[in-house]
Amino acid sequence: MIVLLAPKTAAVAAVREEYQQMMRRVEIPNPKEVRALYSYADSMLASFTRALHFDGGSQTLDKDNMGTFYLICTVLGLMFMLLPALNLVNLNVTRILERSSEIGVRKAFGATGSNLVGQFLVENVVLALVGGLLGLGLAAGALALLNEAHIVAYAQFALSWRVFGWGLLLALVFGLMSGVYPAWKMSRLSPVVALRGSGEQK
Repeated sequence: MIVLLAPKTAAVAAVREEYQQMMRRVEIPNPKEVRALYSYADSMLASFTRALHFDGGSQTLDKDNMGTFYLICTVLGLMFMLLPALNLVNLNVTRILERSSEIGVRKAFGATGSNLVGQFLVENVVLALVGGLLGLGLAAGALALLNEAHIVAYAQFALSWRVFGWGLLLALVFGLMSGVYPAWKMSRLSPVVALRGSGEQK
């Protein structure tokens, strides 16, 4: 594996094109046995994607291939996050049931169902934000350890704020989704039932 270093990010496309021009000038030693030579100045992700979408010919890597790869990763990521979201629903139901007396007192003093739903949703959003910040800190520490260990030669891992932003947004969405049903369920309790400490409305 040969590593090409561009002087700056803007020059990556020019380096890739120059490399392709050099490959076109390489003479094939035995044309009867070797039809063509293929080599590309790809990034690690593009190289992996090209291997997945090898077409048996020119190994053309176009936007459709990259789009398919990103779509597969997105679907897998959403499925991976769906299971924790379902677990969060169960945890939120249990947590809110334990606070049925608090809910009864608030409803007895005039709190509406929308007030209670808003309270529980805000709590979920705060917890999701705290979890996202903890995840950011752990990710930064893990990347620093990878850079110091030099597991991948010439690789320098760093946080992508765009990816982190999307991840935090998804965490907030799933946090809201996992809190809507428990909050709505408990907001429908009558004050008497809630003060008794029962989570089931009769």
